[in-house]
Amino acid sequence: MLISKQSTKECVNFYVFNRKFMIKELMRWFAHFSMRGRNILLFLGLYIMMIALVMNWGAAKIATLAGKPLQPLDLHFSYTPAQAYTLLGEYGEEGRKFYALFEMTADVVYPIIYTLLFCALIGHAWKIVIQEKFRFALFIFIPFSTLLFDYAENLCIISLLKSYPTPMDWLASLSSIFTTLKWLSLGVCGLVLVAGMGTRIAKGKFLSK
Repeated sequence: MLISKQSTKECVNFYVFNRKFMIKELMRWFAHFSMRGRNILLFLGLYIMMIALVMNWGAAKIATLAGKPLQPLDLHFSYTPAQAYTLLGEYGEEGRKFYALFEMTADVVYPIIYTLLFCALIGHAWKIVIQEKFRFALFIFIPFSTLLFDYAENLCIISLLKSYPTPMDWLASLSSIFTTLKWLSLGVCGLVLVAGMGTRIAKGKFLSK
């Protein structure tokens, strides 16, 4: 029995060690991937295409179905439950159906694209520092907080759209919190990017690869 317990403990320790090692190596790979300058052009191109061909069309379609120039909840910085339900009502039935479908399709892909773009931008901006001290590579993963908040917001909005007109003020409030956190985290990404660019300029290597 003692040998069995010891073997089990060794197996658990081996599993934990390997999982940590794999996660660390995966993070290291992604950090180096993000620091490749050509990836900025790739993700910037995808981002521009997504905005021009999909996201702008989706927002315009919602306004058309509503019969008035209304913005999706996603584009607001915050909103009260009363404001949210006023908008949900003004979207109309067809507008709500389309909005929910759009959230479950295009707005699943879009956050991934802008997250990868910000990762590439931050990775390139901080590349010189990261090469000296790899712990600064953690900056590259900050955009994933925006991705998580965006997905959480989307789940709340989809639930609000599907359950309308049943009032769920707590869900509308939660949705607003995730919306605000999304924009704030995006602001943090911007600040980190600017700081990285400032660091490159200070080191005289702003245009280096």
